[in-house]
Amino acid sequence: MPELPEVETIVREIGPRLEGHKIVRARLKKTDVLRRVSKPRLLRTLTGNAVEEVSRRAKHACCASRAVTGSSCSRA
Repeated sequence: MPELPEVETIVREIGPRLEGHKIVRARLKKTDVLRRVSKPRLLRTLTGNAVEEVSRRAKHACCASRAVTGSSCSRA
């Protein structure tokens, strides 16, 4: 488990690179992290959505996504 300062550094680094961009393909290698959702459903839901926000909650990096309408979702 990474330490809190490491997680904060990761979030600050990847947030600007991911936020506003479309998720073209998703994969999940470990299914033991899932709660109340199946692997196929999670991957189907994520694919095609855009990363709205990257944040931190305790020692976890969190990504919020939203459904994309239209053909372009990348920030200028």
